[in-house]
Amino acid sequence: MKAFSSLLITCGIAGILLQISFAKPQARILDGTPVDTLRRFPHYVTITRGNSEDSKYCGASIISDQWILTALRCVDQGEFTIHFLIKNLHGSARSFAITLDEFSVVPYPTDYDNIALIKLPITLQFSEYLAPIQYSGIKGDYSGKNNGFVVMPGFSPGQTDALTYGMFKLTSSNQCRAIYGNLFDEYLDICTVGWGNSNQMPCEGNEGGGLVFGWPREPRLVGIFSSPTKCVSGNPAIYVKLSEYESWINQTIQNYKVEPVKY
Repeated sequence: MKAFSSLLITCGIAGILLQISFAKPQARILDGTPVDTLRRFPHYVTITRGNSEDSKYCGASIISDQWILTALRCVDQGEFTIHFLIKNLHGSARSFAITLDEFSVVPYPTDYDNIALIKLPITLQFSEYLAPIQYSGIKGDYSGKNNGFVVMPGFSPGQTDALTYGMFKLTSSNQCRAIYGNLFDEYLDICTVGWGNSNQMPCEGNEGGGLVFGWPREPRLVGIFSSPTKCVSGNPAIYVKLSEYESWINQTIQNYKVEPVKY
């Protein structure tokens, strides 16, 4: 990511730095389709970590006015910055951003599960460009519903200032198991392939991004991108299955308490 000028605001909360910035996001989704407006995916945010020479890029989803859902590997080491997009396809992709650290992260209790919640130090003001996505209400096997059609927003090679989305199809566990072996768990994971385009797939910079079912009329978050290997055209993709973590998400949000700062 290129360097950018920022207005820094220090808050009275340990480990938190508010930052208003404008930045150009990195490209990741392979063969993605550009969106005509960010209103298509108002829940989508980008996470960056590290300096310009050694950066990690991820996706994430707004699920309430103070909570973000992403992959644990995106936020498990030091400071990271969440970029909230506010510009459409026909201008530079712009954002306001918040820089946080691990004190704002609530990981799932076991090390195996690549999922985490982020507690924001501010309350988001929603609009048609910035809004949460529902993550509950879908249980069990939904691969036969809506022909298994799902989408995922992210950025695409060669279009670094345009948000894109990939179109995918929920597929059998066998396809992911054949490529990833024991790294794929049919009870905790979802497997997808490209919808009508075998080359279309998310890549490593999309980790943490949300898989959306029922788009565009009744979008619901059903998975978090978590494939363990680099982007290889034609390979299936793995996502954490959110229906297996819904109770944990709800309980975490309901019972969350800020621990007192010790000096």
